[in-house]
Amino acid sequence: MTAWFNTAAFTHNGPGLQGGIGPGGADGNVGRNTLFGPGFKDLDMGIFRNIKFERGWVFQLRGETTNALNWVSLSNPTASLASGNYGKITSAAGTQRIIQVGGRLTF
Repeated sequence: MTAWFNTAAFTHNGPGLQGGIGPGGADGNVGRNTLFGPGFKDLDMGIFRNIKFERGWVFQLRGETTNALNWVSLSNPTASLASGNYGKITSAAGTQRIIQVGGRLTF
């Protein structure tokens, strides 16, 4: 996969007062929150049905799903210049579709 952003636009800071790269290096000129990831999509749904019996008993049948449409949401790109995956997205965020069915009896 190619880089999510233009990796050539960013370089290591020059040596600072303490003569090194990284902590103690020169301050950069990139503003905060300059890079944005792909975002996150998810649709959770739930449906239930109450079935009433004599003497006030109620049975509730429930169906719930997480990520109902099974959208793939990607993680943020690697932002570390020292990483071999710099600028690339290497994993997905969130979960796959999960469906569960349950019942509840109230008396």
